[in-house]
Amino acid sequence: MLGSVYGKDDSLPTHGGGGGLGSSFSSSRAYGGYSGGSSGIRGIYGDTSKYNKKRNTGYPPLALVAIGILVFNVILTGIWLSSRVRYRTLLKVFNARDVTGVIDKIKWTEREVSHVRHEMMKETRQMESRFPRIKLLEKENKRWISERDELRDKYESPEKKKEGVRLKQREPAYLHQISLMQQAIRRESERTVLER
Repeated sequence: MLGSVYGKDDSLPTHGGGGGLGSSFSSSRAYGGYSGGSSGIRGIYGDTSKYNKKRNTGYPPLALVAIGILVFNVILTGIWLSSRVRYRTLLKVFNARDVTGVIDKIKWTEREVSHVRHEMMKETRQMESRFPRIKLLEKENKRWISERDELRDKYESPEKKKEGVRLKQREPAYLHQISLMQQAIRRESERTVLER
């Protein structure tokens, strides 16, 4: 059938203007002056580089979208796994089967803490009412402590410690003088006893 359309020759038409196609296709101007080479197109249309398809050197947009979705899924999976691990550790800590058990235990703990605080406040009020002098004694204790600290600063400063070292060095001489005085007192007392 193709042979009857194109002519007796069994070959298909080419851009060079093939045989058996008739006189209308045989000229080189039938296809816009294209004669099998690129010089004819350049001659009529000028520079053909603007008609050439520009090749993308990067990834196609669909691949970028797929990579973005993949990264997003990896992030979501990581978040889900970490939250699941935290959830399981929370259940283990509270020794509960599910979230409602954990919530019940937390509420029970809060009630116990508030109860203990209330009891502590009640006991402190009772102590204050039973022992009204406790606050006065605490104030006096603070005052005595502050006076003690002042005296320490006054008498136990580094200069006073140096004086204490000097006194310790003089101590043997004082002890010798005291022993001499004791001997003199004994002699005097013996003499007074003998005179009586």
